[in-house]
Amino acid sequence: MNDADTTKLPGAEGIAVSASSVKFLHHGAAASSHRGIIGWIQSPPVAAQNRLEQDCIAAAQSSWESCSTLVYASHSVLNLADANRVAVSPEISEPVWHVKETLCTATTGNDDGGPQHIITCIATVSPQHQQGGDGTKPTDSSPAMFTAAIVCGFADGTVSLWLRSESSQWCEIDFVHAESTSLPITCIDATWLEGRYTFMVMIGTSSGATLYQCKLKTCSSEEEAKQNNGKHVSLADFASKIIMENTAVCSVNFRQEASIGLLLALIGTAAPRHNKIHALQASMLGESETCDFRYSGSLMGHEDWISCMAWDENSSSSTASFLATGSQDARIRLWKFTSTKLNNIVMMMNTDQSQQLRPGYVPTPSDVEGTEELSEDDDDNTNHIIHEDEEDEGESRLDIYQNNNLTRVSLEALLVGHEEAVTSLCWYRHSKKFYKQDHLLISSSMDRSILLWAPGADGIWTPLTRVGGAGGILGGSVGSTLLGYLGATCEPNNGACLVGHAYGGALHVWNLDGNTNVESSLSSDSSLQNAMTTEELATSLYWRATPCVTGHFAGVTDLCWEASAGHYLLTVSEDQTCRLWAPVKSASTQDQSIWLELARPQVHGYNLVSVTSLSTQQHPHFIVTCADEKELRCFDAPKLSLEILESVTGMKWPTADPTKRVERAYIPSLGLSNKATASEGAEEDSPEEQVNSLQRLPLERDLGAVSLWPEVQKLFGHTTELYCVTSTLTARSIAGLCDAEGSAVLVASSCKARNEEAAAIRLWRAWEGKSHQVLSGGHKSTVATLAFSPDGTLLASSGKDRRLCLWQRQDNGEFKLAWAKDSAHKRIVWSVHFCPCGGDSASHMLASASRDGCVKIWSIKRIAESAPSQPVLEVTTIHSFAPARKINGKADSVTAVSFCPRYIRSGIAVLALGLESGHLELWNIPLGSQHSGVPPSINLAFPDNLCHKATVTKLAWRPSEITDEEPRGLILASCSSDHGCRIFEITP
Repeated sequence: MNDADTTKLPGAEGIAVSASSVKFLHHGAAASSHRGIIGWIQSPPVAAQNRLEQDCIAAAQSSWESCSTLVYASHSVLNLADANRVAVSPEISEPVWHVKETLCTATTGNDDGGPQHIITCIATVSPQHQQGGDGTKPTDSSPAMFTAAIVCGFADGTVSLWLRSESSQWCEIDFVHAESTSLPITCIDATWLEGRYTFMVMIGTSSGATLYQCKLKTCSSEEEAKQNNGKHVSLADFASKIIMENTAVCSVNFRQEASIGLLLALIGTAAPRHNKIHALQASMLGESETCDFRYSGSLMGHEDWISCMAWDENSSSSTASFLATGSQDARIRLWKFTSTKLNNIVMMMNTDQSQQLRPGYVPTPSDVEGTEELSEDDDDNTNHIIHEDEEDEGESRLDIYQNNNLTRVSLEALLVGHEEAVTSLCWYRHSKKFYKQDHLLISSSMDRSILLWAPGADGIWTPLTRVGGAGGILGGSVGSTLLGYLGATCEPNNGACLVGHAYGGALHVWNLDGNTNVESSLSSDSSLQNAMTTEELATSLYWRATPCVTGHFAGVTDLCWEASAGHYLLTVSEDQTCRLWAPVKSASTQDQSIWLELARPQVHGYNLVSVTSLSTQQHPHFIVTCADEKELRCFDAPKLSLEILESVTGMKWPTADPTKRVERAYIPSLGLSNKATASEGAEEDSPEEQVNSLQRLPLERDLGAVSLWPEVQKLFGHTTELYCVTSTLTARSIAGLCDAEGSAVLVASSCKARNEEAAAIRLWRAWEGKSHQVLSGGHKSTVATLAFSPDGTLLASSGKDRRLCLWQRQDNGEFKLAWAKDSAHKRIVWSVHFCPCGGDSASHMLASASRDGCVKIWSIKRIAESAPSQPVLEVTTIHSFAPARKINGKADSVTAVSFCPRYIRSGIAVLALGLESGHLELWNIPLGSQHSGVPPSINLAFPDNLCHKATVTKLAWRPSEITDEEPRGLILASCSSDHGCRIFEITP
């Protein structure tokens, strides 16, 4: 968690109110569904070399503060997650990972309708990792230029570099800008040349590979840093070079062999067949400012795309190192690189080799795809495949000469075990400590498994342990089942945490545990531990699944708080899921809570567009959602979800709950409705034992299958796809403002429309499953936003026709159009919201926001009884202003507004603005008569790294109690098209 240092912006005039401060609490977003978007920023390791394995496990599990920082990309945002423990019960705590910080790129990409500006791959670099794999040897005693680095590749061709200073401040250097001809970057790797202060960055695309050399310099003074936009490092020199052309590249990798001064660049191709690993070499010796790469040759064997490569950092030999390569042919190959010193170099090369070692040589298509031309009729001819048993064992596949050294590359092993494409490889750094093995390899695959490989006594590599597996609903959507793993990586410091990146974005986490009986035996007899084989150690250790890092993996379209008291937050998304987030107490800091996903009420077959809560003391935990379909769906929480919420969060529900709740819900394989009974549900790809104990946090497989809420009602009436839904209860952001009777609780909904008939607003008595009224004649196109007044007597609507309408409740409970204004804004009106504080039944304040970059505050007063032909409401514009954020000199479009549930000072309300650029602002709005004539003023502009990177779709304040005590922090939630929902604590 971090507090933003905020001050009131220059030019904020009018009201003498001190600026609020903002504290980042939560960012819920799944990792993007791309390979290579997770990594680690390593922290100082914990020494535990002389302990027994089981003691090492205990030390690793207890030292959560020493864990490295997990980095993953979602949309165009980098998320930095730390390990923590939450108190599930007074006796039990669970390890969790939560996002503590986000890095939002300042690059903008193309605006010409090309590829989206989203991160497709990342590479992390730490200077201390370059001299060894243990991370314990610093490279220099002088102050470091940076302590960690993250290189990002984007779908529009942009490349940016994030550097962290010794003061833990991050700065971004973007050295490759998107162009109209740029292709999506499919893979990226980077290495830091310490003596040259140079980053080597290599990217792969569908048309080749490019190498960038970025020389950095440190700002010598604060004045120079100020001129560099506050960045402590700047780009001193830059060079780029195409190193492969006319073929698709799927993986790239660097390797520094400092002992012989060799720098290798490896490129894995993605050709239809005959894929190769191409090697380029450069010398790290000499005084040259740049590295001049030469083509060395290639390694053959894989028959499909070469998807990943990984070097073993544990090698005890100074002359041999191991490279693992994985492919979509479901095979893993281990290559051994052996270096020898040559006293008298006699380089006997043929003409082709002399040409290939020429500086600047770029591989030709014949180098990439093989010299033989195969016709279409040769698809079934397997004579060209080189079988491993036909090759001489230890035969050199590639010879690399550099600085009087010869490096020979031979095939060490072929690993066969996966059934589908291998997506990532990672060497386990702590194999000797836990498994008594010099080498242990971790692989992930789209076959829904993660395997740990180790060599046997006969040298044959076999799977030692398997983690991951099934879970979810057979045939279900991505939100309810596991389709495979895109990556797997192990925490580098203590090795007790394994992270698997699943398709759909969830980051599955396993912690290394020991068998209790074996642990006690090992602790009492160290000789027994020394006599155990690797296989016996593997049976005594197991990887226990712990709560995942979860979130939406598509744009988040709407959110709302639980209506009665804001116990939890509900979000819906284009990923076809509705998710429930709730605070769980931290085990280390009692006054701190960590927000986690504790339920997934709906997993649908259509994109979800809106949600509203109808939770009251009389009928708690009732929600209504709408999607790209014509009917609304109503859900009641099952017993299992409420018991987990009560156990984990400590929240108490009414003891006399009149609702007849089922134990849990089920979803049919080919259906869209969550069913209340198992006979109506689908076959689940998991046994019943997977339902967690109430004293455990739900896992991803539980969230997608057993945390569903049963559907209890459908509301039919709309003729096109739904667009918006709200209720009278969500308008009451003051907890306990009034607990209305059931007849007074209404839901309003709208749908996509091009005519007056389809643009009608429908009112529902959702608890009864009945239509209350159809409001027609107000609009002629899609109603994009709806809002009830806090007392439920007014309904505001607007949308694409720019018409603002106010509907007033009559004595008979029906609504009537009381006022309308054509062209209330110059562009589409995206959001309206009533001020929940300071009003009464006779007067209200309404905010409206539009794409025209204008926010208007409307004063609404009820006129005494008058003739039927006269208006019953007096509506005037009391304020009109634009956000502080400008784009090309024009005000940014405002897409969401929300009033704070209480005044920060008498007569002064706070209005939150969400902008199309993703930025967030707070404004002071004078509403009291004592502030007549005083204009609105900016209170707070959120720092860039706390903002979204795409359109803000909704803002909502957590319901707040009215008390006479000193005002406490307020909670604001936001969601965006950048796949994220954020929660902030605002201190007035």
